[in-house]
Amino acid sequence: MHDPVIQNLEAYLEGRHAPELESHVRSCGSCRTELELMVKHAALFHALKVEDQLAPAPGFYNRVAARIESQAQPSFWDLLLDPIFGRRLVFATAALVMVMSGYLMLTPTEAAQISFAPERLLVSPPPNAPTQVGQDVENDRNVVLVDMVSYAQAD
Repeated sequence: MHDPVIQNLEAYLEGRHAPELESHVRSCGSCRTELELMVKHAALFHALKVEDQLAPAPGFYNRVAARIESQAQPSFWDLLLDPIFGRRLVFATAALVMVMSGYLMLTPTEAAQISFAPERLLVSPPPNAPTQVGQDVENDRNVVLVDMVSYAQAD
């Protein structure tokens, strides 16, 4: 397609007068056939254009809403909003908090120190074993080293 056709094509297809385009089309056969095809295609597009705005039938929105409600499935979130389940959840949470706080309050302090320093647990002898210093020199060195590394001043 040549430059005059490209420049004036939209105006010509809309029905406005384009003298440069018309003079070029009289002399150029390939542009004339292209332009004829474009005019036919534009006419087909105009024929497909809907004159009236499409509107849904009366009651369409009500039918859609009723259908959605009929297909609705219970959700996990609906369970949380149930008042009976909510009370049970609150009581179970309170019981769990009480049990955990009781465990923390009644745990011996020595066990708590070991739980905060797992390296002590690795080198310390079993709780019921008698303490024998000097028999296993390598273990004694490890115990002293761990004590020095994990030393924390009491508050």
